[in-house]
Amino acid sequence: TYGVDLDFLPATTTASVNILEEFETSGDPNPFTTQLMIKTDQDGVLISVFNIQGNIIYDRVLNQSMSINTSEWTEGVYFVRLQTQSGVNTFTVIK
Repeated sequence: TYGVDLDFLPATTTASVNILEEFETSGDPNPFTTQLMIKTDQDGVLISVFNIQGNIIYDRVLNQSMSINTSEWTEGVYFVRLQTQSGVNTFTVIK
C-alpha cells in the first residue's frame, strides 16, 4: 500500500520494543528562586539538570526527594532529567 514494497523483508523479521515503566516526578516551585524541590516515587534515580545550552549543571542520585540549592544559578530555563533502569522522565523548570 502507498507505493511501498516490503517484499525485500525476510518472513522472519521481528521487531522488539522495550516497555518502560512510568514513574511520578515533580519539581516545586516552578518558577523557583533559590531552592528547587525534586520529588519522585522511586529510589536510586539519577537526576541531571541541564541549562538551555545543554550543559549539565547538576548531577546526583536522588532517593524520593531532594532540595537543590539554586542560588548561584542564573535566571533562565532548565531541563530536569530523572533516569531509572525502567525509564526516563524529563520536565522543564524556570528560574
